[in-house]
Amino acid sequence: MSDRPNIVFILPDQLRPDFLSCYGADFIDTPNIDWIADNGTRYDGAYSASPVCVPARTALLTGMNAIRNGVADNLHAVRGDYNEVGIQTWPQLLADAGYYTAAIGKMHFYPWDARHGFQYRVIAEDKRWLQVRDDYYHYLKEKSLVFGNSTATSTKGISRIEGLSSIGSRGNTTWTGLWAERPADLSKTMAAMVPLP
Repeated sequence: MSDRPNIVFILPDQLRPDFLSCYGADFIDTPNIDWIADNGTRYDGAYSASPVCVPARTALLTGMNAIRNGVADNLHAVRGDYNEVGIQTWPQLLADAGYYTAAIGKMHFYPWDARHGFQYRVIAEDKRWLQVRDDYYHYLKEKSLVFGNSTATSTKGISRIEGLSSIGSRGNTTWTGLWAERPADLSKTMAAMVPLP
């Protein structure tokens, strides 16, 4: 697969183009995003299929608008039998073409630990859902940045923590630190990785 390009799709929440120097912002320096824009595809006129989060993400995931994919608000999810009714996701299509697909960060899938075609996931959902103990929680816990009582369990290769605890931070450990480390970990170990069941 060395003759195929790597594909990195970045979907940030609430990031306006005028807050990136590659789109002309002169009050901020974003050299890494600028490099990606200069060496990849940068859209000057992209529009969302929905002004609401989950329907917009589902439209991107399936290539179908809310009427076709059935997700019209944040309380809906892609139906569990989406493959049986002819809906495919772009991660599935890429996997079928020989790519190894990974989703890192907030996806707003319901259930929150669904894969929807991604073969590898590092999960970090909104912290307003206190019972969700995702990969970011485990990262904080590993760095001794999580406080409180909790017990760990594991289901289908995705870890969860049952019970409530508070999340605090000390030092320089940040979301950025996690997202800088995890993709690097993924790329270093790609050859040895196998999809989780």
